[in-house]
Parts: sequence; structure tokens; C-alpha cells
Amino acid sequence: MARFRSRGERPPLSKWFTLGAGLMYFLDPDNGKRRRSLLRDQLLHLSRVGKEAMGRTGRDLANRAQGLSVRLERRTNSELPDEILVERVRSKMGVFVSHPHAVEVHVENGVVTLSGPILRREAQPFTRRLRRMAGVRALVDRLDRHGPDDHVSALQGGAVRRRRPEFLQNNWAPAARLIAGAAGFILLASGRSTRSRPLAVIGAAVLLRALANRPLKDVIRTVRSQVFAKRGAGSATTLQAPPTSALPSAPPPPEPTPIEQAEDIARSIRE
Repeated sequence: MARFRSRGERPPLSKWFTLGAGLMYFLDPDNGKRRRSLLRDQLLHLSRVGKEAMGRTGRDLANRAQGLSVRLERRTNSELPDEILVERVRSKMGVFVSHPHAVEVHVENGVVTLSGPILRREAQPFTRRLRRMAGVRALVDRLDRHGPDDHVSALQGGAVRRRRPEFLQNNWAPAARLIAGAAGFILLASGRSTRSRPLAVIGAAVLLRALANRPLKDVIRTVRSQVFAKRGAGSATTLQAPPTSALPSAPPPPEPTPIEQAEDIARSIRE
């Protein structure tokens, strides 16, 4: 059961202990100045990064709003010159067709005529998108559909066109990151308030993905490698042998005295 603190009740001792520890950390006479400088630099860096992120997000939202208004205007005004319509059809070819140079486009009074070889798997999505394009009154399909194994010279090579949704891409746009981060924060707060662990985990994962702007598997791999590197650096001890020059050399043997030399000579004569 939740317990609410009354107005006259004092905060618990742990809060005062935390406050005192923080003051001691930043007001230390030896290292306090350096710690306060590091904290100030970190706050300035975060504020600069936040301003740049807000600027990019604002520009992205403005561009998206402008593009949406232009698309709505195109739908209301379907009368387009044939030259502009040809360029728009070719721009869509760069998204749906892997060999755009093989397809010929002819436009006359809003009637689009397509001819030339094309891969069979790309023809239907491309023509379906052109029929919904603003300014296209009719579509005449004269495309020659081929498979990848038909060995048509115009369809050799080329890059496969795959249009992926924005939230399935590796890098998200600023507006997408803002929307995903807000959704993740709401899910995380809802999960904590309702004590729903799966909902909180999903919200935290979405929020982390939006903040890092990288796939979660890459973030987890990076964190894991850093943790393992720190553990390895802390536990590994390398023993290096001292250099040969640093080892103490044995003292040379003392020279024999004249008496010892005479005794050695006499011993050798007797033998």
C-alpha cells in the first residue's frame, strides 16, 4: 500500500546521507575543483548536443510537413506537364527497378507508356505505384517481364531495390527517433505504474534504440565487449622478466696469492 509523506514529516536519513556525500565529493579541498570542472564540462557538452539534436529534429519535422503539403497539393492538382511527369516516373524507377536504364518511358497528355525488359518480381510493385501517382491519367504497360535466369543482357548486374520502412532501417531520421523515444518513454512509465515488467522492458528497449540510433544487437554487443575488456584488464596480470642487464653479475674469482701458487706448483711436481 502506498504511503504518502505528510508536510511535517522529515525525509529519510538516506536522502541526507546522499546529499552529504555529494557535497563532500564536490567540495573536497584536494580534488573538488577538478571534479566541479569535469561536471561543468559534461553539462555544457550535453546542452550543446541537446541543442543540435533539437535543431535537426525541428528541421526534419519542417521538411516532412512541407513534403506532405506538396503531396496534398499534387493530389488536388492532377494537371502536370509531361516533362515533369517523366522525371517523376524515372525517380520512382530508382526505387522499384534494379535496371532503370532498360525501361523506356513515354508520356503524352498524362498517359504513361512503359516498354523494355524488366524483372518479373519488380514489374507489379512498380506499375501499381505508378497507377496511384498524381498526374497519371492512364498507364500503358508494354514491359517484357523476365526472370533472373533468362540471361537478358540489359538485365545483367544492377543493384536490388528494397524499400524498407523507416523503423526497420539501421539509422532513423530525427523525427522518427523523437516519435519512437516518446512512445518508449510512455510505455516505460506505463509499465512502471502498472507494475507490468514486459511493458516496461519493451518501453526501455524502444527508448534505448531511439537514443542510440543503432540496432539493439549492436548496442548490446558494444556494451558486452567493453565490460569484458574492463574485466580482462582488471584481472589479467602480466609478469615481465627483468632485463639481462638489470640482473646482478657474479663477482670474479679472487686471484691466488704467491704462497698458493707455490703450493700448486709443488703439488703438480709431486704428482
